[in-house]
Amino acid sequence: MTARGLALAALLAAAAARGHDGPAAELARLSAAIDAAPADPGLRLRRAAVLRRAGRHSQALADARAAGASARASLETGLALAALGDPAGAEVALDAALASLDDPAGLWARARLRAARKDAGGAIRDYRRAGKLAPAIDLFLEEAALLDDAGAAAACTRGLARFPSSSVLRVELARIEARRGRHHRALEALAPLVAAAQVKTRWLLRQADIHALAGRPDLAARDRALALDEAERALSHRGSADRLVDRALCHRALGRDREAEADLRRALEQSPGLDEARRCLEGRAACRP
Repeated sequence: MTARGLALAALLAAAAARGHDGPAAELARLSAAIDAAPADPGLRLRRAAVLRRAGRHSQALADARAAGASARASLETGLALAALGDPAGAEVALDAALASLDDPAGLWARARLRAARKDAGGAIRDYRRAGKLAPAIDLFLEEAALLDDAGAAAACTRGLARFPSSSVLRVELARIEARRGRHHRALEALAPLVAAAQVKTRWLLRQADIHALAGRPDLAARDRALALDEAERALSHRGSADRLVDRALCHRALGRDREAEADLRRALEQSPGLDEARRCLEGRAACRP
């Protein structure tokens, strides 16, 4: 190896050893390495990726284009163009990259581009490929949004197999199953959240809503009363604005609008920037658990 090559190798080894210093330090080291070897496409692509993750997409695009023709360069080009608002150019570049690469970020980005232009089938294929490589809760949720209720429920169920403690997936599955009239499935989705929560107020209110949809007003009334008891207990320990909003939700669910309004006004006195309290004061429809 030449002296210049040895120096570059030493610089990159030091960069790897100090790889947790943050993006600014990593960019500084990569820039120094590029100054020493400006024709090295790998360095350009590494810096493009760091710039992209830092939100500096125009600079990332410049590095990707300077790296020459390769699948990885097309990938970074496509990701940068997607962030910069050029969906057509981004998809062309991502198509070129993903013909030979299986990259979850690239697949996720192309899935969103395809979904935006109403190619649901192509988007779903990309979401599923990305999910096999690097599962993420939002991947399952975004796929579910493109499917009918049965498919959406299946996507959420697959997501829960990978992320069983995800409250977001459980709430979405419960919402979908309740809309399908499968109220027992909706309640099963919520049950672990109700059981695990230290403060159960909002979960009990959601459960009550499902009972109401299922035509079981007695169970709905029971859960709303339990939710109010839970809200009172939580307020006795910590009288925060958030807890006042929780109790207001209970009052609204029980038809006690005057008590709900009083709690919401008290919450706003304590925390004037609390958007949820302000929205709830605007009308009953805006005030949901």
